[in-house]
Amino acid sequence: VACAAVGMDGGGGPRHALTGGGGVSLGTFHDVIFACHPPDAAAILRAGQAAAPHGREGLCETLDRIAYEDNDIYVHSDPAHMPVRKAAWASWNCLGRGDLIKSLYKGNKVGGEAMEGGQSGFGNKKEGADGETAAAADGNRMAAVYVTYYLNRLQNLDCDTDVFVSLNPHTRPDPALTHHKLSMAHPQFGRDTRQARQAVAAAQGADGLHFAGAWAGYGFHEDGCRSGLAAACAVDGRTSRWGAPPGTALAPRPTFSSARRSAWARLMTFWTRTVPVALCRRMVAAFVGAGVHHGRLIFKLNDGTEMAWGDGTAVGRCDPHPVTLRIFDDWFFVQVATEYDLGLARSYMAGHFVVEPLPDPACYDPVVRPPGDRDETTLSLGDPVGLTRMFMLLIGNRDRPAPDGRRILRSARAHASSGAFTNASGLFLAKVGSLLNFVRYRLTMDNSERGGSLKNIHAHYDLSNDLFTSFLDTETLMYSSAIYDAVALPPDDTRGAGQIMAFRGSLEEAQWRKLDTLLDRAQVRRGQTLLDIGFGWGGPSLHPP
Repeated sequence: VACAAVGMDGGGGPRHALTGGGGVSLGTFHDVIFACHPPDAAAILRAGQAAAPHGREGLCETLDRIAYEDNDIYVHSDPAHMPVRKAAWASWNCLGRGDLIKSLYKGNKVGGEAMEGGQSGFGNKKEGADGETAAAADGNRMAAVYVTYYLNRLQNLDCDTDVFVSLNPHTRPDPALTHHKLSMAHPQFGRDTRQARQAVAAAQGADGLHFAGAWAGYGFHEDGCRSGLAAACAVDGRTSRWGAPPGTALAPRPTFSSARRSAWARLMTFWTRTVPVALCRRMVAAFVGAGVHHGRLIFKLNDGTEMAWGDGTAVGRCDPHPVTLRIFDDWFFVQVATEYDLGLARSYMAGHFVVEPLPDPACYDPVVRPPGDRDETTLSLGDPVGLTRMFMLLIGNRDRPAPDGRRILRSARAHASSGAFTNASGLFLAKVGSLLNFVRYRLTMDNSERGGSLKNIHAHYDLSNDLFTSFLDTETLMYSSAIYDAVALPPDDTRGAGQIMAFRGSLEEAQWRKLDTLLDRAQVRRGQTLLDIGFGWGGPSLHPP
């Protein structure tokens, strides 16, 4: 039943009276969620205001400022609205008139009028004389480009007919090939819309009114889902998975109903995942507990529980703050237990865990993260220096005696040997995994003369320096990334048409400048030891800081 008005209830108890078409009462409620376009929500509130004044005109005006525009959408099979070359057909195809696409190249900045959200960009409707999408004309919105979705590829359609969806095409698809046409409104993210959206976000939940929709994010379906769940959690008093404060217990990941799964599938899951995860979790916990006595290492799991080790004191070069691993997939324990350090790397690359950032940038060691550096933390990668902090914590525990006076780990001594059984000290299962990796690479990687590796190495490296000095600088013999001194050209300089900068100095000077920059950013000081890996002829080692 469509809701036509939301007004205040005059009596005690529920505060909002909902009314449908024809004045039919839909009941009274403590909370109302508006999962619709903001201008429609404003109209519903104003209709309730007429019946029972509630003083929300300011909120209605804010909702009206979130702009929407109608867009014509065609479902068709006309290939004229796809790239000419079928090999170029993609899931999303941006088409239009090149003569209307204005772009400006100046220095390293590229700007264009035909980008999404621009006056001539896709997502903005271009009106024709009859109210429908028509041929592009100068001055019309959406005049430069439009988008066509290739549903066969985008949605893996199992059919022989090509199915396209075009948003505001410049010309209408062939009527004989058109399956359906509709008009839909989409939010327009201009400055006024963004400001109004922030104001609505600040008013969320006031008087039991909640608002949700794709407009609350970036206009995608996922934004509508996220805002809707956030509104539902606010009404129910629960916390969404991404908004939980530290220490809050979260619901476990949803799984398929056991009733719909066969006994064999449940048995396979039990033996191939549940049992290995449980065993390896215990092994990793015991291993870390035996190795981390100082500092603080925390594992945060999906079920809200935390595993912690260490006494919280500063250790080695690591800062005194906890190193927190947010583990998204329990298979992390299996990979670490069975493959040790290689498993840790593979688990990180697979996105099984990230290291959470510290709450305050001032908490970081200035060498690890200098003050004023840009924050590059992301949800998918976590803290960009988090792994560094974790390894510094582990190294500090390795080199510092345990409370009973013994060394915590034998890693320094064990890693002196390259044997497969000594790479994973402390984790017996990891020794087996390390051996299997060793055997695998011995069987699959042929580094012998027969495999050609030695021949390639000789051909590349067993050459005189005469060849390299013919195209590299003669002092450091480094390959790339030289930093030249750039100076501005006078306006009347004619050496380079259209150029505003010129480089000066020799290649040798540019390479030394690069080394100076690297050593400065690494904060290398006199008296420190530098490990040079991959600089060829040892340029950093030859150049004192």
